[in-house]
Amino acid sequence: MGKIVELVIKIRIPRWLDYLAVLPVLLYRKLRYGYVFRRIPLSRGKYAIVDPDDYERIRKYKWHTCPRDRTYYAIRGQWSPKLRKRLTIAMHREVIDVPDDLY
Repeated sequence: MGKIVELVIKIRIPRWLDYLAVLPVLLYRKLRYGYVFRRIPLSRGKYAIVDPDDYERIRKYKWHTCPRDRTYYAIRGQWSPKLRKRLTIAMHREVIDVPDDLY
């Protein structure tokens, strides 16, 4: 039997082109769904969909995907000088601003 060769071509879209395309896409989403939303890039080629009000606050961090069962969680790491260790923060807790002592 012969070998199967898989060819993967990745095309990078310049960031400025991405920003240029954002406004028409947001207008389309507003007309189609009645509400706009924004995408936060994650690792592994994934992205998270967030509310535009949360977008500016959330996009400041580098987010990663954490596989769980049949889905992914968006997480980030943060150093805690008080605890002297690295903490893992889930995006959903950051979006709804949950107090640390509330589970």
